[in-house]
Amino acid sequence: MIYLTGDIHRTQDISKILPQNFNYEGKTRDDYLFIAGDFGCIWTGDEHDARLLDWFASLPLTVLWIDGNHENFDLINALPVEMWHGGKVHRVRSNLLHLMRGQMYEIDGKTWFTFGGGTSMDRGMRKIHISWWPQEMPTEAEMEEGFRNLEAHHWHADYIVSHCAPMSILRTIVPVAKGDQLNRYLEEVRERTDFGHWYFGHYHKDMDFDGQFSMLFNRIVNPE
Repeated sequence: MIYLTGDIHRTQDISKILPQNFNYEGKTRDDYLFIAGDFGCIWTGDEHDARLLDWFASLPLTVLWIDGNHENFDLINALPVEMWHGGKVHRVRSNLLHLMRGQMYEIDGKTWFTFGGGTSMDRGMRKIHISWWPQEMPTEAEMEEGFRNLEAHHWHADYIVSHCAPMSILRTIVPVAKGDQLNRYLEEVRERTDFGHWYFGHYHKDMDFDGQFSMLFNRIVNPE
């Protein structure tokens, strides 16, 4: 079984996946929980991180997360890269994997395209490489790799998981939004790709759009 939810922001919004709110009984490592960005549990590199990551390691299922904008990218990008189910990952614990940008994975016979990252609107109040990292926005190389992986799969993905929304969906959420390079890139992905359903976080609401897009925050859903 596969489950998806939105941002957890370290412990700020983690309650939705705590045992009192999510049933882990009967789950195995062949069950998956996706977190659509702003994982935030790799932040300080100290024992506080270690305790959080060890808690995830104690869960019976496999946790898959994409990066959002509130992540310590210096620590994340220092992790070794390996291949998993066809795409690149950072393995944080045996059952805790960071799914990298522009990758395609095959999970339970379905293809999943992932693309994390996003703009921190409050970055002016944060400190670079302490509470904000410029790597929150994708590089040209990451975007090109995403296109290459989609092309290699004939521009088809059963599911897409991102942190931000493509431009057209962002304007449905906020009609006056100007968006940024990432929203425009995701819009190009939307236009060029045949996909079944697209899940994203970031906006701290739970909504569905056009029968193909789901914005996730507190709810936990199964793939449509």
